[in-house]
Amino acid sequence: KIDWIEAIVTEWSKFFPEKFPSIGNWARKKDWLFPEEIKILNKTRSLEEKRIEVLKIIDDEIAELNTKYQHIIIENDKGFRKLLTVQGNELVNIVKIVFEKFGFLVENVDDKIEKGQPKKEDLRLTIEDIKDWEAIVEVRGYGKSSGKESDITRLSKFSKLYYKDKQKFPDKMIYVVNGPIELQPSQRQKPFESNPDFLETFADDNGLVISTITLYRVLQNIDKINISDVIKSIVESNGEWSFNKDE
Repeated sequence: KIDWIEAIVTEWSKFFPEKFPSIGNWARKKDWLFPEEIKILNKTRSLEEKRIEVLKIIDDEIAELNTKYQHIIIENDKGFRKLLTVQGNELVNIVKIVFEKFGFLVENVDDKIEKGQPKKEDLRLTIEDIKDWEAIVEVRGYGKSSGKESDITRLSKFSKLYYKDKQKFPDKMIYVVNGPIELQPSQRQKPFESNPDFLETFADDNGLVISTITLYRVLQNIDKINISDVIKSIVESNGEWSFNKDE
């Protein structure tokens, strides 16, 4: 039975030698090979074994990197990626961390407001190297809006309360906004893009509007950025904030 199968395969090898190069060909069997042929054959097999070992090492490294990648993805989803996904106190807290990473000293004003006192801005920023400079910050996130004029009006009100406390107006009013959250970041309109006159009026009052997308982009390149340049840009900018790391 085996002889019959071998005879058939041998016959096939005549018509398809590239598919059956050694079947039924006694000249390809080891017993009939010359030393140089055996040497090449052995080296080929050795390389095949080495290839399997190398592929295993690469596969193990890929598996390890995939595990690390999944861990970092989840970590960033719970961290700075929330700049683009959350609202309310959760957004205020992550924005606070971002400003601290930029080198500002940040105070969460809500933490110090006693019961019965009027609400104030969410955050206050100071800078260790710039004496008496202080900014007030309002943080908002919206599902269907890229920013509301009423938030700016509220921020102006907080500026007047600040004056009552400090006998001076804040050096800057900053409005940080995330939204509309229901859209992907790449599809979102810039804050007050449809009302540039309003943005210009706010800028004339030392107002600065910061999209959380801009904060996120800066964070993506934070290792290539001089932090003092970020602080300088925020201190000196009015209107819509943008930051080019190559400037």
